[in-house]
Amino acid sequence: MPKAGLPKWEQTVDYRVGLAAYELVTKYKKNLEVRLPAGLIEGLKEDLDALGSVGAEKKKGVARVKGFTGSQSEALGRAFTWCVAVRDALKKGRAPEAVKKAAGVGMLFPNKRVSVCVAAVNAIVETYDRFPEVFRTSGVLPEDMNEGKSLLAALQGADAEQEMEKTRKKDTTKGRNALRIRIEESVDRIIGAAGIAFKDQPDVSKLFTDLTPGTGKKKAVPAAKPN
Repeated sequence: MPKAGLPKWEQTVDYRVGLAAYELVTKYKKNLEVRLPAGLIEGLKEDLDALGSVGAEKKKGVARVKGFTGSQSEALGRAFTWCVAVRDALKKGRAPEAVKKAAGVGMLFPNKRVSVCVAAVNAIVETYDRFPEVFRTSGVLPEDMNEGKSLLAALQGADAEQEMEKTRKKDTTKGRNALRIRIEESVDRIIGAAGIAFKDQPDVSKLFTDLTPGTGKKKAVPAAKPN
């Protein structure tokens, strides 16, 4: 049983069944249109066209998410390498303990998440702003710090883009589900209307009842052998 607010059929089934229902209801429009809500037939066609477009766009969306993930991973790797190098330079340059501590020298990276990396880079940048000469005597140049700031901006930008893409993906899923539910409801109404319109024409009525997934022609069950 489908969860409340979610489609009851698979997406490919929704599209296939909806298209078959539209073709049938168009063929028997004279008999059925009067029994259906105004605009249902045209609305079904619009929803089917929209669902087909969303399905095509879905593949592009996945590619964009993967692209952002790749950019973020690259920024993470370079930023962590930069942090380690700057910390090591301060350590080997015998910077004062207060400076090393503020810059995170000796601290471990619990994981390679964006938040951890951003905090580490920020700590170094802020410490540099307070003690530029100490960094300089440890071999850290202004251009090294500019590199760190650029990496930080790239990392935060990639993270923001990825979060925006995730939001867009969720919105797309919600919109697609709404389309599918409307298609399913339209198909149900069409089947119900056809059941009354063609109650004396079982062959035609069956064309509509067979639209429901799981119905239609089935293999005959073999008769049980007598004991």
